[in-house]
Amino acid sequence: MGNSRLELDDLYRLNRLQDAKFSPCGRLVVYVVAMTENDSDLYSIRLVNRDSQEERILIADLPMVVGIAWSPDGKKLTYMGKADKATQVFVFDLETATNRAMTDLKYGVGGAPVWSPDGRYLAFSAVDPEKMPDDSMEPLRTTRMHYLFDGMGFLDRVAKDICVLPAEGGEIQKLTSDDSNNVNPCWSPDSQSVLFTAQFSENNPRAVTTTYSVNLNGEVTELFRDTSISSVFWVPPVRWNADGSKAFFAAMPADKVAGSQFNLYAISGAGGEVQCCSESIDLPVSPVIVTDFPSGVMPTSTPRADISPHSALITVEKEGATLICRLSLDGEEKLEPLIDPGCCVYLLDVHQQGLLFAKTDFNQPPELFISDLQGQNIKQLSMLNPELSERFDLPVIEELRFPSADGTSVQGWVMRPAQIDEPLPTVLCIHGGPFAAWGHTFSAEFHSLYGQGYAVAIINPRGSTGYGDEFGTGNQNCWGEPEFDDFMAGLDLLQHKGVADPERLGVCGISGGGHLSAWLTCHTDRFVASVPEQGVYNMITQYLVADGGPDLVGAIFNTTPTEGFETLWKYSPVAHGHKIKTPTLLIQGEEDLRCPMEQAEQLYRVMKEAGCKVEFMRMKGFHGATKVGHPKLRRQQDEAQLDWFARYLK
Repeated sequence: MGNSRLELDDLYRLNRLQDAKFSPCGRLVVYVVAMTENDSDLYSIRLVNRDSQEERILIADLPMVVGIAWSPDGKKLTYMGKADKATQVFVFDLETATNRAMTDLKYGVGGAPVWSPDGRYLAFSAVDPEKMPDDSMEPLRTTRMHYLFDGMGFLDRVAKDICVLPAEGGEIQKLTSDDSNNVNPCWSPDSQSVLFTAQFSENNPRAVTTTYSVNLNGEVTELFRDTSISSVFWVPPVRWNADGSKAFFAAMPADKVAGSQFNLYAISGAGGEVQCCSESIDLPVSPVIVTDFPSGVMPTSTPRADISPHSALITVEKEGATLICRLSLDGEEKLEPLIDPGCCVYLLDVHQQGLLFAKTDFNQPPELFISDLQGQNIKQLSMLNPELSERFDLPVIEELRFPSADGTSVQGWVMRPAQIDEPLPTVLCIHGGPFAAWGHTFSAEFHSLYGQGYAVAIINPRGSTGYGDEFGTGNQNCWGEPEFDDFMAGLDLLQHKGVADPERLGVCGISGGGHLSAWLTCHTDRFVASVPEQGVYNMITQYLVADGGPDLVGAIFNTTPTEGFETLWKYSPVAHGHKIKTPTLLIQGEEDLRCPMEQAEQLYRVMKEAGCKVEFMRMKGFHGATKVGHPKLRRQQDEAQLDWFARYLK
């Protein structure tokens, strides 16, 4: 281990694993690596032999690579790339080493292309250019409940259709044409139809998804429309099992309290009743452990078909870690853990030859691994950042378990040096969601703070995932109150241990973490610096304005602004912001539709009128862009946050 700590420049030089897939024969693995150079992200596609581990770079310095996939004959690779600022379908020929765009769509493609099993077609989603007006001054009119979505914009113009393209090139055939946002195409095993999920239909008042199948003649069949199953901000991909007799997906039952776990559901390929395959398992089957390290393998892992048609392979979240399991699709519910290393693993692909997965922890960015189908004989395939542990002084990660004020058991961690001579300035980092969690993943933010001499407090309060439904729904109707107690108890413990200096405490967080950062400083003077980012500060206007307001605020508080105005106002930081004594830097994104700019504008105005010490930083970008977006945005946020804490904590 070296003597110097990681700083921003070091963190931006790290290689980042994005994706990986087995070749059809299973002997080769293709994987994608991203790096940042001169404020731009560059991608390379690499090929490794799973047995000899001989490796070569196929192509480098690409501006984007999303959804790498092999052709069924193993001769080509496809992905979603970028050409002239629009995303297109690209194909790389392994025999000729040529790379070319297969599409030239004005508004680009909306997702990675998917090969038909017979190798004749590629399926993808794309915007219908006829929906886009030629005149930029054309007014926007809609009758949808959900008419805007973060990262997309005005849905009447950008809702996508399912398209197919002959594998050798040619005319694009549009298979769907409706008002829904149709995404996540998945071919049937016989290559005759495409499964897809539809969201934001004009007839759906909430963010409920519907699953359809469409054949090559454009004939659409509704597989199921079950309003008891929903997902607010993430459209769950639907996958076929090995023989095509069943389709399965992860989602949360809409009739359960917000914060309940995601379950795995299955349905006959002919349609019919949806079956829950994980009802008795009190663990989420689709991890939402968050990180700001922009790696494509995190934070979620889609359930995948097993070799057997009677089971699926899933990644399960448990107390800040993930494990890869086999789950039965028939008969009695049975969960079989396969890979459980006590950190975070994410399943990337499945083959007769074994499992392909990524592994990461607090001090190690994701690396690529392989095992047999039982999770045994594990072998590491990549070594993307070999100098990390050799050159740098990495922190000790100490796990924390402590009771909150009412006795609820809470888990957390602290990043600290091996030896502490005196209490350290300490920053409490709060995850977003709120239904998500911190865990054993590499975070550039944590390491940038540690690199500047701070201890980093990482706590999963009530509302976090991976601890069962009772804990995950613990902030129902009171978002902020139980979390306050959980955070205070954690900081008390760190002060008792001699880690945290009570006179030099800071707090930061994004999205739901931005809300809680502001909520804490509204109710305690314990912190001397705060950086709430892209947060929810007025529950009433968040409900009315944000892209998923009714599905988030309405679900947590089980009310509307009309019926529950007083309740929503009570839990809004803008109602208490005039009391904030902590110097606060508010950061908000101009194009953020998830937590719109007006949220920070309101809190800023309240604090300024009350004479609070506050600054307002308006940035470009969508929700979360300062964590996983353009490198310039990431660096601007990192530098501003470090500067703010340096002013008040050192």
